[in-house]
Amino acid sequence: MVEGVVDHKAVMRVKGDTSYTILLNRPTDNGSWIIVKDKDYEKFFKGEKNAFISKSIEDEMRKKYFDIKYLVSIRLDSKDPINGIDKGEVLTYFVSREIFNKMKIGDRVKFEVSRSEKCMIKRLIQIEKIYPKTVGHTDDEAQKLVEISKQHPSVKKYLEIHHNATCDIRRVYLASDGMVYQVDKHWKIKDFGSVASIGGKPVDGKDHYCWVVHWYDPTPEVGIDHIVDVYIDRDSYDIVFVQEAW
Repeated sequence: MVEGVVDHKAVMRVKGDTSYTILLNRPTDNGSWIIVKDKDYEKFFKGEKNAFISKSIEDEMRKKYFDIKYLVSIRLDSKDPINGIDKGEVLTYFVSREIFNKMKIGDRVKFEVSRSEKCMIKRLIQIEKIYPKTVGHTDDEAQKLVEISKQHPSVKKYLEIHHNATCDIRRVYLASDGMVYQVDKHWKIKDFGSVASIGGKPVDGKDHYCWVVHWYDPTPEVGIDHIVDVYIDRDSYDIVFVQEAW
């Protein structure tokens, strides 16, 4: 078993004999942690902190590229004797799409590496989340947002089903037509930020600056595709929209 902390992640594409980066997922000081290198796929990411690649996104990528590789770089808290890496070093591992989605930046992870393939994570054993993992607000405010989200019936039901559920928090501008815009740390809408639809409209039909509490279950092999997003107005702390997806 090997232990470490997730440093950054990447999705690579293979075309012919050449490899390219589709996206890089790493901490930054200015909004999204997802840097999309292939602009054809910018529409799939809304400024979230951790990249999640659904089967439909992967299918879109495979229409263009022969092979897709998922990589996670981990700062080791123990030796990786199979790959000859010492504690304290950073090693990039090949992973499955499922493991890529479960590992998030800053997570402490325990895993088993493959003995037959170099730098390959064979099995994810444990994830220790940093809870809640938030940027741009105080711990007290983060806890307040989490508690508000827990009052919604969808989240209550989610927590009954997913006993290891956790969440992260981000900020967005939610328009009355259901479009979501990236904002910076000063709540200014980004000129070139990605835009996406929530598939509905705010309950009052108005525009809102929102905190989004994103609930998910990090447990290996459990409910990775089941999430709940709670949109909370920045000023009134009212819940203005809730989105649940599988």
